[in-house]
Amino acid sequence: MTTHTLTPDIYIELRNKVAFKPYAYEDVVIALRHTLFSIVIFDGDKPVAIGRVVGDGRIVFFIKDVVIDPDYQRQSLGKMIMNEIDGYIDMVGCDGAYIA
Repeated sequence: MTTHTLTPDIYIELRNKVAFKPYAYEDVVIALRHTLFSIVIFDGDKPVAIGRVVGDGRIVFFIKDVVIDPDYQRQSLGKMIMNEIDGYIDMVGCDGAYIA
């Protein structure tokens, strides 16, 4: 499994698989431009899990869109995503940063 940057197509595809609220493509493009950090896990060329972080990059971080393809759930992919997100926030966040 490999990791790559989150694209609008991947974002929409995986959110649709778990019946999350759909957004217009152009809204997703704008939202992803404001993402501080994202991760995509692939199985071959198939995206199977995503996660992203939004916020101000120092004091406030919101963990968003942690989504695992239902066919890949219960394989610790969520834990892998959260470990990467935690590492990112530890690297850039200030002491006492707010994480939601």
